[in-house]
Amino acid sequence: MKNNKLPIFIQFLIYLVIGIGGIALFFLPKLYDSFSNISQPFQEHTILYQIAFYLCYLLILGILGVLSSILELIKKGTPFKKEMEHKLKIMSVLFLVLATIVIIKFIFIPTLLSLSVAGISFVVGLSFYVLSQVFKIAISYKDEIDYTV
Repeated sequence: MKNNKLPIFIQFLIYLVIGIGGIALFFLPKLYDSFSNISQPFQEHTILYQIAFYLCYLLILGILGVLSSILELIKKGTPFKKEMEHKLKIMSVLFLVLATIVIIKFIFIPTLLSLSVAGISFVVGLSFYVLSQVFKIAISYKDEIDYTV
């Protein structure tokens, strides 16, 4: 995997999105108002809605950061380490927290998009947890083989 260019390209794209996302964080209310077709501006929403919006945004940036570190392990050719299992569990928790926030938002502002995002985030969070458990077992098998050789 060390000679594969795809993880390098994907990681570059992730860094680019994180960078643009970090800059856009400072202009989030203006961006919300310009891209939203809802008549209510961002500042007129409740403080809880604004906090939830910022939390979701930061969670997505965090997910991209962890994904970048997972790609770094893949680029190094060492994915079967405890660090990978830990990063996959972090991804699981981040997606489940995102799903929880969107479900709470759905209770107060029900939209089909919110329900879809919550459902997808929940399934992805569970998938990352299952994948972390698969890696946990694979790491124990690898360690067992390394010790016997």
